[in-house]
Amino acid sequence: MSRKIVVVPVYNEEKMVINTLNEISSAVDSMIIINDGSTDSSAKKINEWLSGKSNVYFLSLKINRGKSYALKKGFGKVCELLKEGKIDNDDIIITIDADGQHLGGDINRMCEYLIKGGYDMVITRRDFGEYPFFKIIGNKILSLTASLLGGIKYNDIECGFRFMKAEIVPEIMKYYIGFKYSCEQEIGIIAGRLNYKIDNNYLIRPRFYRSRGTKIPDGIINVFFGMRAFIKVKFKKQKGS
Repeated sequence: MSRKIVVVPVYNEEKMVINTLNEISSAVDSMIIINDGSTDSSAKKINEWLSGKSNVYFLSLKINRGKSYALKKGFGKVCELLKEGKIDNDDIIITIDADGQHLGGDINRMCEYLIKGGYDMVITRRDFGEYPFFKIIGNKILSLTASLLGGIKYNDIECGFRFMKAEIVPEIMKYYIGFKYSCEQEIGIIAGRLNYKIDNNYLIRPRFYRSRGTKIPDGIINVFFGMRAFIKVKFKKQKGS
């Protein structure tokens, strides 16, 4: 039976991080938590929460490098655990934000959805019913860009609540750069160009919508790194090559 390993980037989430970790931990077998140079009490609270837990890996960055870099470190740990035989190719890697916007209760049914559909990756699709209009437009532009560059239809490329087979992580990391908020765009395009079976149709309703996040300059950066990801895969420009 596939195990569930969740990767959680954390940056200044002192108000919600422990509630989120408690909610997630009951639905997974193992956790990889990355403190992205938080300047509040997030790291302290996580360290206290870790007491007595043997199935949690905690990585802490000295300075804030952005979500994409934090995920890169988390995925690097996944690759390490695969090499050591501590996780298997068919185990499921989950990414989720630490702010509590996504429900831990959705994890089990999404894993079942991935397995039953024979998918390599499932990117959840958010219900935009209460989403600000300008955010919807920005998301549509980024999703269209990812669709064109990735070669598959994306409905919500920016959703960070994702599920993927562990075996595809090392392949994606061969091309992944990771800068600021480029992670969702890059990973979607790389996975698409590597011909993995991806689904971005399963509709979920977040607990709330973040008021902060990517802005116009971030969107431009995302498109730029998405194009770089496309070029790297197309011309097999792997790390070190």
